[in-house]
Amino acid sequence: MSTVPHSDVADERPPDAAALLKDALRLYGRNAPVFIATVALLNVPLQLLTIALNLTAPRIPPLTVLLLLHLPSTQGSTVTLTHPLTSAHITAFAGIGGRAVVGLILSSLVGVLTTAALAVVITRQRAGRPVTPLAAYRAVVERRRAVLVAFLWAGLRFVVLFLLCPTILGLVLFIYFLVAWALIPQAVMLEGSGGGAASKRSRLLITGHWQRASNLFVLVVVLVLVVIGLPPVILAALLAHPLGLPAPLLQGLFGILLALFIQPLAAAATTVLYLDLTARHTVPDSSGAGLSPVAQGT
Repeated sequence: MSTVPHSDVADERPPDAAALLKDALRLYGRNAPVFIATVALLNVPLQLLTIALNLTAPRIPPLTVLLLLHLPSTQGSTVTLTHPLTSAHITAFAGIGGRAVVGLILSSLVGVLTTAALAVVITRQRAGRPVTPLAAYRAVVERRRAVLVAFLWAGLRFVVLFLLCPTILGLVLFIYFLVAWALIPQAVMLEGSGGGAASKRSRLLITGHWQRASNLFVLVVVLVLVVIGLPPVILAALLAHPLGLPAPLLQGLFGILLALFIQPLAAAATTVLYLDLTARHTVPDSSGAGLSPVAQGT
């Protein structure tokens, strides 16, 4: 995407979700090696940890019909149902639930850090100042307090919104802010927004463009789920028995391979959207004015 003068941007019709996704794919195609390497630095350790957690997860004792319908002998028409779960079941479910929570928190944090690093890579590449993945993560480390505060502040509010999802209002708010806060990593890394102000800046940029942004995210999510989610499950189911390996292990290994090629797309798409929206609010000049020192590489 080239920088467009503000007057032209204001007059032209904003690109739709398909055009933005096409720009993201083009950007990804030109920079695939550095994008994949940036993702690999954090995602490979995360995926290996996920595999270890899955393989060491406690096995759930079988729930038989006799256990679920434990009906003691009775007289007359009165039947007393006993509690269907034993302590072993409760312990197993608690262990699996705990691992799921830890995995969700880690994957969310890694997603934010990866997106932040890729945002730095993308903006510096566009400015003609290529950067290595390690240098991009060093820039993220320099902004670690703002990144972590933004992550925690948004995460806590997402938890509250998630708990309200059983209500119609809660579900609507959850979906709205899921899109409205999608540009938090870019706001922190490319504008120097403070941790607490990053979500406000993201929402301000999305305002007036929520439908376009949500359409883009739906396209990306569908593409990622179809490419990342289904093949590992199918391949693991087909090859686990012939190879004599646990299905979770194979699924995790296939997931690592596919994630390295697909996950950068989400970060590229959100950054392309961010650059388009900021061009419609404030237009940096060719020297990078308007971007934070982190984005400029100074």
